[in-house]
Amino acid sequence: SHSTTQGVPLPHFFERIQLDVYFFYNHACPHCAKQKPLMEYIDQNNQEVKVYAYEVTQHPDIWDDFLEKYKISTRAVPRTFVRGKTFIGYSEEDGNLEYSSVYNGYTGYKNQIIQAIESELGQKINTPTQKKSLISAWQIFFLPGLYAVSYLFF
Repeated sequence: SHSTTQGVPLPHFFERIQLDVYFFYNHACPHCAKQKPLMEYIDQNNQEVKVYAYEVTQHPDIWDDFLEKYKISTRAVPRTFVRGKTFIGYSEEDGNLEYSSVYNGYTGYKNQIIQAIESELGQKINTPTQKKSLISAWQIFFLPGLYAVSYLFF
């Protein structure tokens, strides 16, 4: 019978890392609407990341708890929490890690939100492929070989 293995603790390295990410948005906010599909994609395509998405008017208590815990005085959304880091706003453009003292958070550039998740996990995550812009030949030429191949064929 298999019951002998029941209750035996697994070695530490079998434990799955799980990173909880919190995304607060308002249904009337256009930037939130742009960020929402990214957060849904990350949640659905990365077993080790769980994204909790809360609409602030429907979950005011949870929103207030986070604002209080992180000592944030502004109620601006979208607001993303990745462990100790908090991001305000959202932009598809890549940008540098910029802290805003007015908003008590980092500017929500897509690449910075993804990098924060990856650095907490210590590994790369699956993100939606950028389909918007066509990659020109010279850009492909300078990409690392494997990356270019996987980009073209998958």
